[in-house]
Amino acid sequence: MPSPDAQSTHMLVLAASAASALVALGLYVWLGFALSRLFPLWGRDGWRGWVPFVNIAELLSVGGFPPWRVVLLFVPVVNLYALVILIVSVQRITTRMGRHAGLTWVGVLIPPLWATLLLRDATAPAPGPVTGSVPTPTAPTADRATPVPRPAPLAPTALSAPAAVPAAVPAAAPTPPPTSAAPPTSTTVPTSAAPPAETHDSEPDLAWHDLAWHDRTPSTSIQRSDDAEVPPPAPWASALPTLPEVSGAAPRSAPLPWAPDPAAPPATSPTTDDHDHDHDHDHDSTVVVDRRPRIRWTLVVDDAPPVALTADHVLLGRKPTASDPAVQALALQDSTRTLSKVHARLDLADGQWTITDLNSTNGVMLVAVDGTETLLDAGATASAQGRFVLGEVGMHLTFEEGR
Repeated sequence: MPSPDAQSTHMLVLAASAASALVALGLYVWLGFALSRLFPLWGRDGWRGWVPFVNIAELLSVGGFPPWRVVLLFVPVVNLYALVILIVSVQRITTRMGRHAGLTWVGVLIPPLWATLLLRDATAPAPGPVTGSVPTPTAPTADRATPVPRPAPLAPTALSAPAAVPAAVPAAAPTPPPTSAAPPTSTTVPTSAAPPAETHDSEPDLAWHDLAWHDRTPSTSIQRSDDAEVPPPAPWASALPTLPEVSGAAPRSAPLPWAPDPAAPPATSPTTDDHDHDHDHDHDSTVVVDRRPRIRWTLVVDDAPPVALTADHVLLGRKPTASDPAVQALALQDSTRTLSKVHARLDLADGQWTITDLNSTNGVMLVAVDGTETLLDAGATASAQGRFVLGEVGMHLTFEEGR
C-alpha cells in the first residue's frame, strides 16, 4: 500500500496534468475562434480555422508560401525550417494588417492573442481608406472637365470675315466702275456675300486686290475690249481733259472712257477653287474637332519597367489570358512567386480606375497615402488611385496628357 506522501504526489501530478489539458484546450478554442473570424476577411473558408494543421497551412498560404509545407513540421530537423517560414508568414500578415512588426513575437509566443489583436483591428471602424468611401476628384477628373469650352464653332466667323471687305468700301465714287471688277469676286469670298456688279473698289485697295487677282487668273474683260466693237464717244467725252498715262500702273487702274455694256457681262470660267468654295457653301456644315486632352495611362510595377495600359479593362496576374479583344491581359514579373495566374482586374470608368480581387491566393492590399494598408476582400472592388500590392508585388498607376 503506497504511503500518504506518494498518494498526495500522484494526486498533484494528475491535477497539474488536468489543468494543463484544460488550459491547452482553452487556448486552442480561442485560437480557432479568432482564425475562423480572420480567414473570411482574407477570402478563405472560416471552418479552416478550427481544423488542426489546416489552419497552419492557411497561414502559410496567406504569408506567401505553399500550404503543403505544413507537412515539414512532422519531419525531424527539417521542422526547424518549417517553423522559420511560419514565423515569416506571421510577420508578413502582421505588417499587411497595418500593425508593427514587433507584434510578430506575440504571434509566435501567444498565437490566440495575436489573432485576436488582428481581428480587433480588422473589425473596428477603419480610420483610413475604406473601400466603399467616395474618393475626392483627382487629376484625371479635372482634365476631363477642362475642355468644356469648345473653340471649334468660332472657325466659321473667322472664315467669313473677308466677306465684309467689299461691303465696307464706299460705293459713291463718281467715276464709272472699272471693267475688271468682276474677277475679284471669285477669289476667296463666297458668292452669296455681295453681287460682283455692285462692288466698287477704291484706289487704296488696288494693291492687294491686284496681287490676289493676278496670281489667280487673267482678266477676261481686257480681252473683251480687244474683240468688241468700240461705240462712238459720248458727247460729253470731248470735254474731258486728256489724262497722261502712268507707266507701270495696273491694267485696271485707268478706267475706260465709255460705260461697259451691262447686258452682256463677260463669261468667266470658274476655277477649281471657286467650285470648291461653292460646294462648301452649299453644304454649310462645320466639322467639330475634339480638343480634349488624351490621357495615356501607365502601370508602374516595383523593380520592373512601366507598362502602358491600352484598354479600359486589364487583367493582372502571373499568366492571365483574355478572350475578349477589349480586355488587355497583362503578365507581371513576379520574383516573389506570390501572384496568382489571374490575380486582379483593373477597370476604367469616367476617368477613375478601380481594382477587383479575382479570388487570388495572396489577396490585394491597398496602401493609403499615410501608409495604412487595407486588405481587399475576395471578389470586392475598390478605388485604385493610390498604391496597391498584389501578393508581394507593389504597383501604382500614372498618366500623362497628349494630343
